[in-house]
Amino acid sequence: MNKKPVRIFLNARINAPKAAHTKGDCISSVVEGTYYLKGDKHYILYDEYLSPGEEITKSSNTLIISFKENVPKVDLLKKGAVGSHMTFIPGERFATSYRTPQGVFLMEINTSDLQVEISQDISILIDYKLYLNDEYISHNYMEIKIQ
Repeated sequence: MNKKPVRIFLNARINAPKAAHTKGDCISSVVEGTYYLKGDKHYILYDEYLSPGEEITKSSNTLIISFKENVPKVDLLKKGAVGSHMTFIPGERFATSYRTPQGVFLMEINTSDLQVEISQDISILIDYKLYLNDEYISHNYMEIKIQ
């Protein structure tokens, strides 16, 4: 297992029809992290903050990329200020809990499309719908580039 430092570019677009102030909101950040390959899974570790620089809002994230019969799977594990285990597989819906400072919510993710390209860099595109407590919340697009 050979670990190497990487730069992670995170871009997300959130289309939340019930909240006009978030409709089409874009969130972008660039963080430093660590990449390693273990078996046939790619791991990317990085930290993010709900409020920049405030340690109390820190979440340690693990992004795991794998393939089964050429179908990509991406798991995103968050621990810290927020906690969850989100799984993305094209055409599938997964339920998980989402822990925040405001409480724990039942979250479901319905992945419409997932594209993963691994070469010298890694590129991930995720198109998914988010449900909280069985209620549709938003249609989201996430792009992650690892260099």
